[in-house]
Amino acid sequence: MSGRYDLAALEKIYTADHVWSRKVLAAVQDHVADPGAMRALGFCVSKGHAQFMAQRFTEAGLPSASVVADTAPQERKNILAELSQGKLRCVFCVDVFNEGVDLPNVDTVLFLRPTESATLFLQQLGRGLRKADDKACLTVLDFIGDAHRKFRFVERFRALLGGTRKDVERDVEGGFPRLPPGCAIHLQQQAREAVLENIRVALSWRTKEQIEDLKALGAATTLEHFLTHQGMELEEFYGKDRTFTSLRREAGFEAAKPDEEEAIESALARLLHVDDPLRLDAWHGWIERPAPPRANDQDPLQRMLVAALGLGGRPLSQLRETLGHVWSAKALRSELVELLRLLGDRVRHKTQPLDGQGPLFLHGTYGSDELMAAFDQRNKDGSLVRWREGVRYLKKERVDLLRVTLEKTVEDYSPSTMYDDRPLSPRLFHWQSQSTTPEHSDVGRRYVGHQAQGSRVMLFVRQRSKDARGVTVPYVCLGYARYVTHQGSRPMSVTWELEHEMPAWLYQEAKVAAA
Repeated sequence: MSGRYDLAALEKIYTADHVWSRKVLAAVQDHVADPGAMRALGFCVSKGHAQFMAQRFTEAGLPSASVVADTAPQERKNILAELSQGKLRCVFCVDVFNEGVDLPNVDTVLFLRPTESATLFLQQLGRGLRKADDKACLTVLDFIGDAHRKFRFVERFRALLGGTRKDVERDVEGGFPRLPPGCAIHLQQQAREAVLENIRVALSWRTKEQIEDLKALGAATTLEHFLTHQGMELEEFYGKDRTFTSLRREAGFEAAKPDEEEAIESALARLLHVDDPLRLDAWHGWIERPAPPRANDQDPLQRMLVAALGLGGRPLSQLRETLGHVWSAKALRSELVELLRLLGDRVRHKTQPLDGQGPLFLHGTYGSDELMAAFDQRNKDGSLVRWREGVRYLKKERVDLLRVTLEKTVEDYSPSTMYDDRPLSPRLFHWQSQSTTPEHSDVGRRYVGHQAQGSRVMLFVRQRSKDARGVTVPYVCLGYARYVTHQGSRPMSVTWELEHEMPAWLYQEAKVAAA
């Protein structure tokens, strides 16, 4: 999307006097271990800019050259050979070397032009990521923000880190804790403040502007097309009070919302966690049909669907009417069809069926109401139980369900419930029982002797209670756990051994939070 920039104006900025080029040279001297031995690529805005930077570097004692689209093939080949041989310290280029060029010896990349295309940015970065025997690391220096304040930093950092805009903001504030070992991103204080301000401006995108964009795109615009046009992830778009249907309503493409659709519309923002093929395939297959499936309250997937849509408070004896209510909300059902398809397309981690537990998948993600629906936990009136405690014993199934929130806050937890719950390793988990549970009680003895008694323990874990949108965070199913040891009483501090290792991403998040 570099077309949104006036490249001629940028060339004038970058080549006017020598102030900006001196900053680039100074940064190279400060951050490159040995500039006199580096092999660098610099990505520039124009032919004139590339030639100017090559001249400035050469004058500073760093022999350099420029390569542009009209550079003769043989000359280009010779320049790259000289860079590889160490006769040149840097090659400045324009719209070349983005892909398809093998330059394993490049150990420094200089970003001297704006681009908001994540693909192009990663292609350019990739020129320096090839391994070579004499290359210890890759140094990347990004100068673009200093000269172009309208640049959207969030897209560049998201290309590197993944996650939402809010995740990127937290990473910048926290010094990039999610980076893999051996990688580091350093921002000077002034740059850090500028980047955070830039990201917060991007986060303040107003619904009014989105409405105008949707009007311009037209009534036939799909959810996927709109998100692509906005450069947004699902988590960035969906909020407590925002759905694609509500946006279409504001744009004049849908009729006013009936009150009875409130629960379903509010639930869409809580559906983004669905990540196993069983729910995704079954729910999508049902929702896209013109009529609901035959109601069957013994089908856990039907129970889980109505629970996920915020309708678990209705008696399951009225499941036929409940499903009919969903199908009567035509606009929301149309959005749900597309949303489930998008969720299926973007599944980011592997799940597998959990032995002996029907609809549940190991490392699948579930809301509390879905779990009660999966285990068919009903109130006397036939509605689904709302799971409020952190533990629940299912007598019929002979299984203890344990829910854990790793990051506990004083706003959500009382002093007596600030339990010390944390992973000790990818396989071992430290967990504390309720504060009223003595080790010699029936419950305490069941925890300790569950294997001998023929009962099982299942662990469900989430990082925090609410996400950046203020939406309740669901739980990751870690599967079955076995008792290892315990200490104390009221509460009991129990070490469980998981049958399967925690997902690497969740374990990493937990370690960062505990640090």
